[in-house]
Amino acid sequence: MNDLLKLRNNIDEIDNELIELLKKRFSIVIDVKKYKSINKLPVLDENREKEINLKLKNKSGNFYKEIDLIYQAILKVSKDLQNE
Repeated sequence: MNDLLKLRNNIDEIDNELIELLKKRFSIVIDVKKYKSINKLPVLDENREKEINLKLKNKSGNFYKEIDLIYQAILKVSKDLQNE
């Protein structure tokens, strides 16, 4: 049981790190929104999104499908924040 508790604690630590990183990412997304608004740029940049997806595919390895699902949700939230 101690092994399971240790593993869960490791997951909790990683979850906390992920939350902090997502907060940082979304804060930067708001800065991108301001920049795009000032410079009259569209929210969606298809080339940037393709670049991100290619990088994701190259780095994800065996967990590409799972990571892709999560990352598509992150991209959707990012676009939603920029559209607010």
